[in-house]
Amino acid sequence: MKTVTIGISGQSGAGKSSLCADLLSSIPNCNLIHQDWYFKPISQLAGKTNFCELDCLYTNDFVSDIMELINGKTINIHTLDLDTFESKGMIELAPKDFLLIEGMTIFRIPELHSTFDIGIYLDPGINELIYRKMIRDLTVRQKSVSDVLFQLSWLQREYKRDMIDFTCGVNIIRGNLSQDMIYKKAMELIHLQRPDLCYG
Repeated sequence: MKTVTIGISGQSGAGKSSLCADLLSSIPNCNLIHQDWYFKPISQLAGKTNFCELDCLYTNDFVSDIMELINGKTINIHTLDLDTFESKGMIELAPKDFLLIEGMTIFRIPELHSTFDIGIYLDPGINELIYRKMIRDLTVRQKSVSDVLFQLSWLQREYKRDMIDFTCGVNIIRGNLSQDMIYKKAMELIHLQRPDLCYG
């Protein structure tokens, strides 16, 4: 049976990782790949960077690993801590019935368009995104105020790009909703589009 691929996207702070954790715990026989695992080392990124630019990523490796997994091959992935971007080592993923693919720019990669059976974009609104990113980056990630302000400038710009260019045909979950409500809406979308294959 073909692997069912579920793309989860949204700008930084939208709640992607939390939703994927909830889905992973309730959908049997499911893998998860984070696009952030494929960021190039900070040492290779010149200065302050807009992390929505695909050249910040090992994009070819990201696409290749997804395709191999979908085509029934076991893969080994180098993972990163998503808060510190420090290496967490390697994990092995064998093919499963479902594959969650999470990342800010997954819907911007042409090679992946046809692989998503279900696409979900989280949109809590730009003001909420700004608030969440400020709190997380200043406290959890302990970034400087200047770094946070720089990243907020591209966050607003890239959010507008998503709304105009990259969410056509994608299911958008709008509003500053609770994590439980986001999960319920996502499961409704998955049941609606693939009732024959969905669990939970």
